Amino acid sequence: MQRAGENRGELGDEPLALDLQRLIRQVAVWASARPIILNVALFGDRVRFNPNPAVLELAVRFDETRMVEGFDDWIEQLRTNFSELEALIGEKIAVTTPDNSAMCRRVFAGRDLEALAIGKVRVMMPVSDQTHVVDDAALHNANRTHARQWPFLAAALDWFSPRSAGAH
Repeated sequence: MQRAGENRGELGDEPLALDLQRLIRQVAVWASARPIILNVALFGDRVRFNPNPAVLELAVRFDETRMVEGFDDWIEQLRTNFSELEALIGEKIAVTTPDNSAMCRRVFAGRDLEALAIGKVRVMMPVSDQTHVVDDAALHNANRTHARQWPFLAAALDWFSPRSAGAH
């Protein structure tokens, strides 16, 4: 298992943040209390050793099969910009949600540092911007097909769609 501060090449030539395991545990506690959360990926500069750490970046995916029991909480997290998680961690965070589909796909299609995973939380090295993961239109159509089975999901997809950004 790779420990914080060690370098084994997974994140380039940089060692991991000394407090990364603490961050993973705290995010895991937050995520475990939310059935709608499928998984969370920690990524970006903050997971690397840095004397001046940046904002902690997270990508969050939800479990569509649990949309009914967790939808209100999910909306509250979005409405408050994940302030509860930010307070728990004690530092600024930036959350990438499924509505930012291209970035979310790059993160979850990246390299998973499985040895650091706890529960729903993983550390990921996203694929580069140039790597083609999935076509946006294909993902949108797949979500639309699934939304027919969950009528309220169609409204949520429209609300969080990048195409409708600024329309709210």
